[in-house]
Amino acid sequence: MRKYARIIALEWSSLASYRADIALEAAGNAFLMLATILFWKGVFLLQKSEAIHAYTSSELTAYLISASFLSLLLFRSSQGDDINDDINRGALSAQLAKPLSPFGAWFARDMARRVYAFLISLSVAAFLVFAFRIPFPSFSSLLLFFSFLPVAVALHYAIFTPFALAAFWWEQTWGQRFAVRAIMETASGMFAPISFFPDVWKSFFEALPFRFLVFVPGEIIRGSLDAGSVVRAIGEAAAWTVALAAVCLVLWKRGIRVYQAEEDIM
Repeated sequence: MRKYARIIALEWSSLASYRADIALEAAGNAFLMLATILFWKGVFLLQKSEAIHAYTSSELTAYLISASFLSLLLFRSSQGDDINDDINRGALSAQLAKPLSPFGAWFARDMARRVYAFLISLSVAAFLVFAFRIPFPSFSSLLLFFSFLPVAVALHYAIFTPFALAAFWWEQTWGQRFAVRAIMETASGMFAPISFFPDVWKSFFEALPFRFLVFVPGEIIRGSLDAGSVVRAIGEAAAWTVALAAVCLVLWKRGIRVYQAEEDIM
């Protein structure tokens, strides 16, 4: 454990050197979500309606603020770069020679970045709550929301890892990961709750694991899910995470054989 703690400490030192880049990425995400909130505010004004799909203006704004928080925490543009680069640049060879798991090292670095992003996203969410004068969520909603976060983080990591492990066979996996992220941003409910979509799309999105990243946590903040529903959602998200972890294990075992065979040839 000390070795992984050391990796986290080193990653934090590295992040301090690139804090301007991280702040700019956070500002870009915050501006995007601010534009989304203002768009829906405009829709409410044009329709002169108190609610859209059972969401009041205040509830939808609270939902979108939680989406902004989760966007900063989860949807990093560089997700999976460590795995892809270590495989393609040969750094994995050095890791395999060390008495620690490459998966453990990758996960430790990723968690260090997420803790850093968590602190930034909290400040952005607090600013948006203050700017739009949204009523603060109840203590029970916040407790359930933060209880769900670790599962959402683990699931997000499990979704991207198989595409990054494809670097064993492909020279670059950035395109595939970008496509997944683009689909995820819509299917997760980042810009609008899934319930806003037509029934066909709603059913399709609900069959995917992406809804556990934004829509379900947003519904928790809104107070529309009780403790029993949240526990069931945690179970479903955990099942998706385990299934994707199994896919990662299969890809790793097959990929490492290809990697070692290429090393032997070289």
